[in-house]
Amino acid sequence: MQPEQRNQLSDERAQGNRAERAYSEFIKPFIEAMNKQLYEAFNSVSPMDTASLADIRRTQMVVNELEANIKEFITTGNMASLMLNQEKNDD
Repeated sequence: MQPEQRNQLSDERAQGNRAERAYSEFIKPFIEAMNKQLYEAFNSVSPMDTASLADIRRTQMVVNELEANIKEFITTGNMASLMLNQEKNDD
């Protein structure tokens, strides 16, 4: 493995570790609270209030996208870690 590739994998692993800590400590509780709040808002809105329903849906989509992006950083970091460990074991 080239040194540049090793450095990139190390950076991705570190970023993934930071993302995982941030997710578990701050982001996951925030997302859970937002999902609960959005569910309650959805249940309290009249079906005829399409503007509010659309706002709730858009907000839910943003929350889902945030979570997916954070989890992608975590997965990338885990994969980088596996690749670095595999190279270490191959040496």
